[in-house]
Amino acid sequence: MFAKIFPILRLPRRFHVFDYVIPDEMMVAVGDVVQIPFRHRTVLGVVQSITESTIEKRVLPLTSGSIGFTIPSNDLERITTIASELGQSTSSILNVAYEGLSVYPASPHPKSFATYPSPSSPAIDQPTISSVHTILDRLTSDRALSVACDDETFCVLAHALCKTIKHQILILVPRERDARFLATMLRSTTPTVLTGKVSSHDRNAILRSWHSGSIRVLIGTRQATLIPPHSLGAVLVYQSACSDHQSPLRNPHIHAVRAAEALARSANAPFVACDTFPEPSATLPLVVTTDGADATLIDVMHKGENSPYPLLSQTLLAAIDDALTDHKKVLLSFNRKGVAKRIECKACGYVPFCGTCGSLPTVRIDDLLCTACGTEMWRPTECPSCRSPKIGLKSIGGTKIADDLHKAFPNAIIGHIEKGRYDRDADILLATEFFFSSVIEPFHSYGFGVVAEILADVGFIPGDFRGAETTARKIARLRHLAHRESATCIIQTLTRDRVQSLLGAEYVHRNELDARKKYSLPPFGVVVEFETEEGEVLPNELKNSKISHETFAHWQTLFPTLPDSVKIRVSQ
Repeated sequence: MFAKIFPILRLPRRFHVFDYVIPDEMMVAVGDVVQIPFRHRTVLGVVQSITESTIEKRVLPLTSGSIGFTIPSNDLERITTIASELGQSTSSILNVAYEGLSVYPASPHPKSFATYPSPSSPAIDQPTISSVHTILDRLTSDRALSVACDDETFCVLAHALCKTIKHQILILVPRERDARFLATMLRSTTPTVLTGKVSSHDRNAILRSWHSGSIRVLIGTRQATLIPPHSLGAVLVYQSACSDHQSPLRNPHIHAVRAAEALARSANAPFVACDTFPEPSATLPLVVTTDGADATLIDVMHKGENSPYPLLSQTLLAAIDDALTDHKKVLLSFNRKGVAKRIECKACGYVPFCGTCGSLPTVRIDDLLCTACGTEMWRPTECPSCRSPKIGLKSIGGTKIADDLHKAFPNAIIGHIEKGRYDRDADILLATEFFFSSVIEPFHSYGFGVVAEILADVGFIPGDFRGAETTARKIARLRHLAHRESATCIIQTLTRDRVQSLLGAEYVHRNELDARKKYSLPPFGVVVEFETEEGEVLPNELKNSKISHETFAHWQTLFPTLPDSVKIRVSQ
């Protein structure tokens, strides 16, 4: 007898299964994880099928039979489908899923069981409790939901599901930091945490314990969506629209939320995807708990809002002054570092990039800094391309805003919140996305009297069909924070009417779906991008394009024929 086996390794997309001889004394079944010889070493592999013959001339025998871990056929099929959609080998996806799995049995108590200190019981208001009841009531009729809610509602919902559902519960989070604070919140349910920082020894224990059913609540990042549970009762997703769920800079580019939804569907378990503004979905009904505090929209181009400081309107300056007078803090959201967005030649359009790695550097007061590789560069006084002196700053960065705030409020402490920097004692905090991804926590008061978006239009990126969705999410996030802090919420914009249309979650969700259906954009079509090296030529029919799901199904059959150096990115 012969076994067709997927090695659990990162392999090029052209590789599929490998044939091995099953020794007479060895008992092997489909789905078993076994040991196989592969390129002069022994690795783990998954049995895809068993046959009586093979066309291969030279076939090696299995090293050993099952290691005591079996992948159900429906889960193996799910992983194969994910691989096909990404243009990757099934082995590469299995390698992500079962990283850390070993031949050794699980230890009885993995260290990654939540051992975080128990927090004081947070105060939960009645609107949050009512919102959770609304979601739970909808789950009795709809097995899958997309929920627009704040972080506090998510935490209470997670606690309610963990207490009422007796089977296993998977909670998907985008970052390791999110897993830690959720484990703290859900300590009474003894959750287990699976993230990239878990050791190989504990990872093996978690994989086996989740598979056997001895772990009931698993909080994890993308790997957690690929491993089979024993008896799944529900899947809950935190910040479902966060880009960190997709890991675009890591290969393979698994969309963890899609994988989690497929897992829930295969187990017929409830699926709930939560965010302040969820990704528009054609299949998941939307439940809106609250849109947050009322927001004041400011047209920064209006004559009455002019001030000596660009992007600091008269209304915003007055609100900041009132908050400081009341001894409140101010949060200003502006996701641009440096003095300006970039340096650009007005004569020829030349933009200097990092000479080391090719990234766009951050513009500082005296020089340029590449945040990708750390290279520091001088700021040119004339264009290196055309020698014109008309080279200068383009757009405004956070450092310029901070400098203007110092001038406007000389007695206030101005602080930055960005990666690697958090000025906690500042009166006015100028925050990048780092604040919302790595600092802010549910049920915690920061003492803000004003929360504001310096320029909402930054989210409208040319060529990005998700620009309106991203902007709506950032606005909703600030409105939820303002509601929690009982603070004034101000949104500044250059396109007041456009931003005004993004204030209602249900309205935006419906309009986005209508527009995407009209232009065959996800979820009604697929956007495929190919990244090739110099000199590589794709087949004529494979070009960066918006295509139908039917065309994409055909393209999937061509992906394995592409060179391994071609990177494929899929949005659907």
